[in-house]
Order: sequence, then structure tokens, then C-alpha cells
Amino acid sequence: MQRLFIISLLLLLCGGFSDLYCQTRPADSQVGRGSSNDPAKLKEQLAQATDKKERYSILFQLTKVLTKDEAEQAIDYGKDAVDVAESIGDRQLIADASYALALAYERDRNLGKTEAWLKTTTRHAMAVKDANLILRAVDKRTRMATRDRNYRRATEINREALDFFTQDGNDIASLRAEAEGERSRLEKMANDLARRRAQLQDELEILQEEQEILEEENDQLLTANERRKKQLEQKQEELSQVEQEKVEVEERMAVSEAQVASLSREALEKQAAVDRVERELAEQELAASQAELRAAEAEVAQNESENLRNYAIGIGSILLLLSGLLYTRFVSKRRDAKALAASNAELAESRERSDELLLNILPANIAEELKQNGKAAARKFEDTTILFSDFVNFTSISEKLGPEDLVKELDVCFRAFDEIVDQYDDVEKIKTIGDAYMVAHGLDNRKSIPVNLIEAAKQMQEFLARRGEERTRLGLPYFTSRIGLHTGPVVAGVVGVRKFAYDVWGDTVNTAARVENQCEPGRINVSETTYRLIKYQFECQYRGKVMAKNKGYIDMYYVNL
Repeated sequence: MQRLFIISLLLLLCGGFSDLYCQTRPADSQVGRGSSNDPAKLKEQLAQATDKKERYSILFQLTKVLTKDEAEQAIDYGKDAVDVAESIGDRQLIADASYALALAYERDRNLGKTEAWLKTTTRHAMAVKDANLILRAVDKRTRMATRDRNYRRATEINREALDFFTQDGNDIASLRAEAEGERSRLEKMANDLARRRAQLQDELEILQEEQEILEEENDQLLTANERRKKQLEQKQEELSQVEQEKVEVEERMAVSEAQVASLSREALEKQAAVDRVERELAEQELAASQAELRAAEAEVAQNESENLRNYAIGIGSILLLLSGLLYTRFVSKRRDAKALAASNAELAESRERSDELLLNILPANIAEELKQNGKAAARKFEDTTILFSDFVNFTSISEKLGPEDLVKELDVCFRAFDEIVDQYDDVEKIKTIGDAYMVAHGLDNRKSIPVNLIEAAKQMQEFLARRGEERTRLGLPYFTSRIGLHTGPVVAGVVGVRKFAYDVWGDTVNTAARVENQCEPGRINVSETTYRLIKYQFECQYRGKVMAKNKGYIDMYYVNL
């Protein structure tokens, strides 16, 4: 028992830095083309690799890189790495690949497979006397047995390690000293890396601040440029309008001058004809009497003066009339142009109001499709997350408040929910059903994690908590809410011809409602499907299997606020 206690202490000592050692110590066979951390590049290199050791190196690296986020793929690549190592016949490679595969199974929560591959790791590591790998594998196996309260199994694992380390006369003190030395070296390496990381982080923050300043200045320049561009376009339009009006006025003036000139020629021709007649009469009467000739000439002169005066008055009247007509037409056209501009502005404003109203009840892409085609086809989405929020104490509060106060408080809460949802482009409000509020994420072709939907749910609960504190101080009742989320396939679209309504259908919607129904007031309850998507972004608390009406038992989790 004393020897077992000593080896347990040694394992605990080594276990404290085993993960650090694993990250900083490269396996002998993992240096080469597979040294990249980009899965896409590693997969391309794997497709081109022909040598067994090269394939092993890339498979081993893919297993390590994918373990954190894609555990199932990491397991597949880990199995392939073990197969290649066995075909090479190198037990060191088999031990390293088995340990990487065990870590992938552990990430996938398959503890049975994890134990089996850790045992395989221990066996091959003992064959090649890789003490560090033995310590790491035995440490994980011991911790797993301890968590299961299988202390007998933990003792057997430690005794097996103790027998290996002492079978050749090894001294525990020397092994412990060696482990301590290795621990010190790795801690120093970790501290150096931490300092370098902090330095790089500071440099990155400085660069990000400079980038933000440059982006802000660029946005200001773009805004100013756009404003000047619009002003220039407006001035050009005004200039074009003035030029067009000037051309129209000049054309009308040219027509008027032509008409005046035509009238002047006619008057002159008539005067010439009168002169000829008068001269002929004067010549015929010349023989009769010189006195009559002078009288006739005086009469003709008087007639000429009167005719010229009459012609001038007529021409002036015609010019004045034409000028009045042109001015009247010019004023009328300007008045019509202003009326048309006002009508167009009113029409644009009405169209804008109509678009805003349409966007209040429909998503932007559905609204655009309806405007263009008059209808919108229903679509199926595979990974949509549905959120239901329901007020727990609505009935009791409705008995305490009058109808107007009840509706007013409900409007305050739903308006706050709308403002929260409007912050996120990938979150879409579907509808309100009485005191229930329904929201969806993933109603597009992009596959994404519903991080913003969870953030919106947390903000809803935080708002209701603040609202409750305010109304408590005033001695008024307040709402508390349950929120439930579930992820799965839905069909979404517009139903009806009048009073368009955008809605979603499918078993996912029903399951989300059941998950919400099993939630405690003031909390956020998610199903197993949603939990798998958000578990790395949010801290969650497992509730176990909870019975849901018409759905049986469902694994549920609370998202910590």
C-alpha cells in the first residue's frame, strides 16, 4: 500500500502538467507536411500523400486539430492513423495515435471507448517504455475511475503502472525528480509563451484601434463624398431644367417675331398698292387743275398718316397679346410642374409608408418577392431554432388589473421584446399569440449557430427582471416569463391573399412549445439539439431527461443568465 500511495502521488504530480506537456512535446513522427493547423490544407495534403509515414503524420495532426470542434471527424481520422501505424509496425506511433483517438472519444463523451483506447495506449507505451505517455494515460484512467467511484479499479490501474516502473529496479525518487525537472522546464516554456502571447495581444489591440480609426475616417470621407455627389447631381438637374425652360422661351419668342415680321410686310405691301392708285389718280387729274392736284396730294398725305398710325396700333396690340399669352403659358407650366413634383413626392412617401408597413409583418426578402410577383413560395429550412416566450402569471395579473392597464403593460413588454429582436439581423419575429411571443433564427440558406437568439432570450429575461423590480417598488403586479428553444426543420411562408401573415410550421415548433412549458419562471430552457449548437458559447446546466407532453422524455438544459 505504501508503494501504491507513492506512485499515486507521482501520477498526480505528473497529471498537473500532462496536458501542457502533450501540447508542447511533438511526437517523433508528427513533423512534416502535417504540421499545419488548417483542416482544409491538411485534407488536401492527405489526398496527395503516398508514403505511409507521411499519411500517418497528416492523419495524426487532423485528429488533434478536429478533436475540439469536430469530434466525430477526429475519431474517423484517429482510427485511420492507428491502422496506418499498425501497417508500419511502429508501436510508438500506435501508442501516440491511440492516445489521440482516446482524447477524441472523450470529447465526444464516449467514456467506454475512451477507457478502451487509453488502455491500448498504456500497453503500447509500456512496450516502447514511453514513461511520459504512460503517466498521461494512467492519469486519465485513474481520474475516470475515481469519478465513477470505482476506487478498486483506480488502485489496479496505479498498481499496474507501479509494477512497470519498478520492474527494472527504477527508483521512485529518481522518477519523481525527473518528473519535477520536466515540470519546471514545461512551466518555464508555458510562462514564456504566455508572455509572448500577452505581447502579441497588446500589439493586436493597438492595430485594431488604428484600424477602427482608419475605418471611421474612411466612413466620414465616404459620407462627405456622397453628400457632395448628391448636391452636384441636384445642381445639374436644376441647371438642366433652367436650360430647357430657356430654350422653350426662345422658341416662342422666335415664333412671335416671325409673326410680327409677317404682319409688317403685309402692311407695307398694302401701302404700296394705295400709293400706286393715288399716283394714277393724280396723273389723270393733273390736266384738270393744279389746285386740285395740291388738294389731292394733301388728302393723300393725311390718309397716309392715319394709315400708318392705325398699322402701328394694330401691330403693338398683337405683340402685347402674344407676350401675354406666352407669359400665361409659362406661369401655367411652372405651376403644373410644381404640382406634378408635389404629387410625385406624395406618391413616393405613400410608397415608402407602404413598404415600411409591409416590412413590419414580413421579412425583407419575402416582402420584396411579394411586391415583384404578387406571391411568395413556402420554403423548407433544415436548421431553424424556434423561441417561445410565455408569461407565467398572466391569468392572475389579469384578475388584479383592469383591461386597459393589462393591455398597456403587455404592450410595454412586447415593445421591449421587439426592440431587442431588431438588434439582430439573423433573428426574425414571427408573431404574438395572446401573451406568448414567438421568434425564429435560421430562416435563410446560411447555416449558423443561434448565438444572437440566445443573447436576445437573455436580454428578454433581464428586461422582465428590471421591470419587476420597478413595479414591485410601486406595489404593482408584474410579469415573469418562461423561455424555451428547440432546433430542427421547419416550413416557412406566407398564407392567405389578404392581410398577409408570415408563419412557420413543423414538429420543431410544437417541440419548442413543449420545452418552454417545462421551463421554470425567469429561466431559459433548451433542448438537446439546441444545446449541441451553443454549448461552446454559453454555460449550460444539464437538467436530465424531462417528460414533455406528447413528446416523451427530452434531454433539457438551462442556459445560465
